Amino acid sequence: CRHCGTNEKCTPMMRRGPEGPRTLCNACGLMWANKGTLRDLTKGTTLLDATLRNGSEENGNFDAEEMVLGGGGNGHDSS
Repeated sequence: CRHCGTNEKCTPMMRRGPEGPRTLCNACGLMWANKGTLRDLTKGTTLLDATLRNGSEENGNFDAEEMVLGGGGNGHDSS
């Protein structure tokens, strides 16, 4: 993707963007098609997303510090 850098193999399909056909990943292409703007990359990017996009961990094994895990609770203490 020419906007966010996602590899072509990591997206379901490449989409048309302002630079022509097959220049945006699925997420960026849908935003471009529906809103006429490109996604704001400063919001919601996690370390895991960046690591996967850049391909720095080719074998798929991540250290605990590199993984961003979602909380399983409701955010309240159970005590």
